[in-house]
Amino acid sequence: MKNNIITDIPSKLTLIQEKLCQLKIAGKFEIQNGDEGYSTAPSNIALIKYWGKNLNRKQIPDNSSLSYTLGGFRSFTKVTTQGRFLPETNEKTISIKNKLFLNNKDIEVPIPEKMDILIRSIFNNFADEITLKIESINNFPTACGIASSASGYAALVGAIADLLQLKKHLRTEELHIWLTEWARLGSGSATRSAIQSSEESFIKWELENNSNENFTETSEMIFHPKWKQVEHCVFVLNENEKKISSSDGHKSASTSPFHNIRVAGVTKKIARMTKALKEFDFETVQQISEEDAFAMHAVMQTGNPKACYLDEETSKAIALFIQMRDINEILAFWTLDAGPNIHILFYKDAKEILRDYHAKLQELLNREIKVFKNVYRGGLLIGKNEYYNILDKELLKSSLN
Repeated sequence: MKNNIITDIPSKLTLIQEKLCQLKIAGKFEIQNGDEGYSTAPSNIALIKYWGKNLNRKQIPDNSSLSYTLGGFRSFTKVTTQGRFLPETNEKTISIKNKLFLNNKDIEVPIPEKMDILIRSIFNNFADEITLKIESINNFPTACGIASSASGYAALVGAIADLLQLKKHLRTEELHIWLTEWARLGSGSATRSAIQSSEESFIKWELENNSNENFTETSEMIFHPKWKQVEHCVFVLNENEKKISSSDGHKSASTSPFHNIRVAGVTKKIARMTKALKEFDFETVQQISEEDAFAMHAVMQTGNPKACYLDEETSKAIALFIQMRDINEILAFWTLDAGPNIHILFYKDAKEILRDYHAKLQELLNREIKVFKNVYRGGLLIGKNEYYNILDKELLKSSLN
């Protein structure tokens, strides 16, 4: 980065940014003070994780990953321009800082440095005078292992795309690259939430074969229709913000003696899971997902410094789930992100057992445990109408009914 701008953006994205500059010069679009952009994006849960990043390159993970889109767990973001886009002159308005407002409150909060840098990088060279007022809300607990940074950065990039009317100015492939790459440069896992889709889907995030290019490929996967009947819920054991952020945790991954071993096996895991998703081989997906979650947390707990997200209560909850799952022979499996809260993917016939599991878990931990179940399917949505059409809908249920 140079002068608070991301400089190592991939060449494919650079070409699209140059196209936007040419559109500005040609007077194809103009942004005025007070113009708005809207987007809502889902969270996602990685079934094959990435943990650890290339410290010499911007947001390039040490391994590819594969995730399931959580359509009901969403960020809703509105951006409003401050300053003016002046296509006919080189005049610049007085610089106004980007501002951030969260959770429908009128109190400005400090904007994270990496978010500010991302916004300035997006507008660099063709709309430098534009800064944003960002209003964002989540309909789920933030920073506790439900990938709020993924949905948050994807929604931010989607809202800027709406502001710039990129659906009109870019081809479908160009828009896909623009959304997924800028989202990645904000937060790695956000690239898996920046996919426009009408239903929950499985997303693959792959490293570019050319190691000299700072580019990744993010795409929807082909899967058997039976996976559309699989449901998802989260048992929230702790909704407090985690003590060690994922960004900080990634930095210590390479210090774990298990990191290179885990990374070396990821390519084969993804190949096996890709086949299993096409064939509805639930057992294989279950086995790989649970094994990889344990492997990632082993890396976290053996790095320096340690990042211990899998605490005693979470371990007890997992053990109880596995015991009840195996005894009742239901199609269900667990996974964890970088946090203590358990994600369960399950076939519809498992609901009764999961309700029993919820009751026994509360008894085991001697307190109430919140559970959130997805009741909405869908990926990134761009535009004011799309934003408001689902803003007030019931996207999550606080029960397994």
